[in-house]
Amino acid sequence: MPTAIDALLTARAFGGLSREDLERTREAWSVVTLPAGETVWTEGQPVEAIAVVEAGELALTASGVEVGVARAGDAALEPAVFLGHGNATTTARTQKPTRLLLLSVVGIQDTRALAPAAYDGLLEIALVAQATRLSSARLSVARTGGEQPLPAPRRAAPTALGNLWRVLSGSGTTLRPGAAPSLGPLLRALPPLDTADAGTLERIGECFKAEYLEPGDLAFLEGEQRTTGWIVAEGEIELIQNVRGERAERLEFLGPGTFFGEVALVQPGTRTASAVATRPTWLFRAEPARLLGLDGDAWLAWREVLLSALTRQVTSAEAAFARQVEASSARLDRAPAPGTRPLLIALRNLEAQPAAEEPSVNTARLREILRDSGWAEGTPEGLDQIEVVYGNRRAARAG
Repeated sequence: MPTAIDALLTARAFGGLSREDLERTREAWSVVTLPAGETVWTEGQPVEAIAVVEAGELALTASGVEVGVARAGDAALEPAVFLGHGNATTTARTQKPTRLLLLSVVGIQDTRALAPAAYDGLLEIALVAQATRLSSARLSVARTGGEQPLPAPRRAAPTALGNLWRVLSGSGTTLRPGAAPSLGPLLRALPPLDTADAGTLERIGECFKAEYLEPGDLAFLEGEQRTTGWIVAEGEIELIQNVRGERAERLEFLGPGTFFGEVALVQPGTRTASAVATRPTWLFRAEPARLLGLDGDAWLAWREVLLSALTRQVTSAEAAFARQVEASSARLDRAPAPGTRPLLIALRNLEAQPAAEEPSVNTARLREILRDSGWAEGTPEGLDQIEVVYGNRRAARAG
């Protein structure tokens, strides 16, 4: 009879793991069969396990917006299960009768200790899922636009004096005012390094290099290739997302102790936002080649830091998109139509359409999106709201 391990070996999510690695986790897995419409975990509530779909389908939503669907062979992994703190960032609900393989929080902890290769494989799945979700949220922010757009940032040409300083100092930054802050306390404050031993902290600390930015300097520019991430030591970084033309939307301000740019250390690609210093700022830049040299507990702890930072960025980006939707609804002369969640879903689904389909969104297409998103057929209020949002956007582009 096929076992849970046999099912895991055939799952797409576990293609990189060997039977030997998975066998070490055998006792930690449980199997459950659920009917359609059953909630496995709820956003904002404690989550007790990760799930691998053996058969059926699991829908994942955040703030009522679908952010993923796990089908047979896929895994649904909440960061809180790995990190030991926080709540679910999604709601997971079965779409049809579904058979799940579950690995509890205790099982995850045992896997980390007894089968670190299997645990690292699970971490990789969670990291890629969060990075993909962040890119999707940032795309929605960019396409929807904001109420009070900012000028889009751009890199200024370096001055002759600045170039001379870089040559003489071997630095990629401007003149530094005094010594850099200490990295140790910053790392210790990053979950889960707050409980790491001194040796792990020291090894990870050796993979960072201090960097100074003047106000207005860029850590990175949207559209540039991802290369590394940073920790803010002193000062402040503003994350800005281009929304249309030469305008941009502020995502958030990042203060000391915040890790940002971490997607570069998970997925190749281009930056989906710009990071600008708002005041004299010290950063610690991660050196990817040295991080790849970590092993053992230091490597796993570092990957958990990445997962924690990505989760925070996902929450921030999805909140920015929700604010845009609320601001668009507020522009209407009347109260928003009942049931804002389906409208939010419809907006997200519309933004997922290929760029070539925009801006030729007609009434029939909007009604189709509303219907697929769960909005009641024949509800003109919801249709009117979407037409207002995208009518304004098209007018802004045309202008």
